[in-house]
Amino acid sequence: MDAPLRDRSGVPDDAALLNEWFLVLRGDGKSPDTLEGYGRSLKQLSSFLAAGGFPPLALATAEHLREWLNAMRDKGNKPATVNTRYRAVHRFYE
Repeated sequence: MDAPLRDRSGVPDDAALLNEWFLVLRGDGKSPDTLEGYGRSLKQLSSFLAAGGFPPLALATAEHLREWLNAMRDKGNKPATVNTRYRAVHRFYE
């Protein structure tokens, strides 16, 4: 399998990294609904990181993830929604 597209510093592009991860999840037999939910969560995180001037997914730290989770809470997201987003991102970083 080809390596994900990388920027000049050698960091994988978020979209390419997610596409590769989805190939793995599909190979693991994850349902289309699970893939959609995971995708929505990771795309939201990727957008948050980019908008905040944070590093891309491949370089994000626990602190960046906490910032994102707190921002969701601050925007009025329900605890269950925040937890669902967290679980998807946790799966990505396992």
